[in-house]
Amino acid sequence: MVTSLQGSLLHAVRSLTTTGSQSTQPLDKEAIDRPQPSDPTAAPNGSADAGRVGRAKTEEDTSSWKATPLQKAVAAGGMVATAAIGAALIAGGAFSTVGSGAVVVASMIGAYLVTDMGTAMVHVVIDNLDCEKIPESLPWLRRLVEDFQNHHENPRDIVKREFANHTADAQVITTPMLIGLAIAAITRPHLAPLIAAATVSANAAVLSPEFHKRSHMRPDESAPIWQLLKDIGLAVSTKRHAKHHTQGHKSHYALLNGFTNVFLDGVKFKLTPGGPKTNLIRKIEVAIYRLTATEPQSWRENPGLRGIALGLEPGREEMSARAKTAGVRAGFEPRVRHGGSSRRQISCSPHPTQNTERWRRDTACCSVLHARRGISRFTTSPHCGQCATGELARR
Repeated sequence: MVTSLQGSLLHAVRSLTTTGSQSTQPLDKEAIDRPQPSDPTAAPNGSADAGRVGRAKTEEDTSSWKATPLQKAVAAGGMVATAAIGAALIAGGAFSTVGSGAVVVASMIGAYLVTDMGTAMVHVVIDNLDCEKIPESLPWLRRLVEDFQNHHENPRDIVKREFANHTADAQVITTPMLIGLAIAAITRPHLAPLIAAATVSANAAVLSPEFHKRSHMRPDESAPIWQLLKDIGLAVSTKRHAKHHTQGHKSHYALLNGFTNVFLDGVKFKLTPGGPKTNLIRKIEVAIYRLTATEPQSWRENPGLRGIALGLEPGREEMSARAKTAGVRAGFEPRVRHGGSSRRQISCSPHPTQNTERWRRDTACCSVLHARRGISRFTTSPHCGQCATGELARR
């Protein structure tokens, strides 16, 4: 009896996993019971990724994880060009003196940090775009956005991708760039600091996807050299990148070594005197919102983040444009410019017994506000206790 029930159960599971296929391979029951490798950056149970693309990769999808001969050739070309640049810089005397060598090294360090910030800014945009809003004429961008957002649901997918395949999108741009830099290093040795900085930036852009992949791997899954790069700060650490996945995908976007997260997440500033004081990440989200008329994905996942990014007062996020012009809602009144000062406006005349401030009663019946400060006209006579202003005050 028990045996027959087990056989029926296995048959049902086999039919579900092979829908649309005529495969007759036996089901590996041990593979089902075997625990899957855990992701060190995985979010805790119960966290929601509202609005994310998230889907499991099928067998057809996984075939694209292997590097093609062309991708391997492009990657090899970038490596050869980098070696040629290094040899040309040394032969051209870039490190012949302490001073020249220090300048070249400083430019390389600066380029590395700038590239780290660049990976974060690109990451913000790709993470928060809506796939449905991307034109069909840009299939490469749609695929890139889908892959990044799918990564939040299936973080272990990138672990299975080969280096040349995983970095192919970057190497299509960087390999021709490195070849040009190799020619410049031979013909223009006096531009050594610039050439060295551009070379580091190009290679860092290629390595950032691989560093990101390694941050999702446990120490026993990769060679010791990768763990060493994490320990000395050249590659983004698992602990640092985990904050991106466990804190609502709203911070810690840098993918190279993560050093610039301190600036991107912590430094707040205003673009205009009356604008909100937020960090660069929030400002990029607002730009996406303005340009696409769609809320970024991070706003959907984190209630209240929209109000912070737009500089709205607590409790005011849901006020519609109609409520702002029609009157009072939820205890907030829209401000009206009166000359050079800012004054609150209410939508109806206060009752004589209503407890309102004197400066609010001054504008109760106001219908015409002049540009000159302190001049206003009343459409009806002020009631008892109301202070006359403007023309009535001068009569």
